[in-house]
Amino acid sequence: MMMEKYKNLGKNKYGITSELLFNLYKEKGLSIEQCARYIGCSKRTVNYWIDKLRIKRRSRSESARICRVIENIPKGQPPWNKGLTKEDSRVAKYSKPNPNKSLPGFLNGMFGRTHSKEARRKQAVNKGRKFSFEIRKKHSITLQNIPFEKWDGFKSPKMTRIRQSSEYRKWRQAVFERDHFRCQQCPTKGVHLRAHHIKSFVEFPELRFDVNNGKTLCLTCHRKTETYGGRVFKDKKKKRI
Repeated sequence: MMMEKYKNLGKNKYGITSELLFNLYKEKGLSIEQCARYIGCSKRTVNYWIDKLRIKRRSRSESARICRVIENIPKGQPPWNKGLTKEDSRVAKYSKPNPNKSLPGFLNGMFGRTHSKEARRKQAVNKGRKFSFEIRKKHSITLQNIPFEKWDGFKSPKMTRIRQSSEYRKWRQAVFERDHFRCQQCPTKGVHLRAHHIKSFVEFPELRFDVNNGKTLCLTCHRKTETYGGRVFKDKKKKRI
């Protein structure tokens, strides 16, 4: 397999011998790139002849030791940023905050701290709460990272927002608990379950959160239903054509 990778490299026109490569790569400790520069060929050619001449490659620990010797770096040297604060210009350029991502480590404002009991109580109260339009609008602007004036509506489709709502999750959980977390079509156990709408989710919006309109199915049985993946609307389009 290795020889097939390099089979089009041609003959040994650079005069590479096992003694030359062994001297450069093993004894002098040169890298593949440095060997290629010394010989006047490509790195691919050097790799080919190292494999063909069966010269044992260096391990990572051996390469690290050679680098320390060449660059005169003592073992266990402290890192370059030891003792520097995050306000230092040398560190600040590597720690630019991302507004869409929580900051890691000491760059995060909550690093080494915990929320108070009052803050945790407020978080528990807000869990599952329906926020006002203004709050959801501000949240949308923050996630899209755009100016307030350029906001042109929520990006998530209406159906996606409904399926991700707390009301839909409660309906789904109620269907699973009623059916004892078992597929009602086949006796399979321990599989990924889906809450299936007996009457179409789109065509009957008034029955979307009706527990009697739900049915627990496994993924295989769910794919066989008439309404899976908008199959009803695709069939209607075909009939129209």
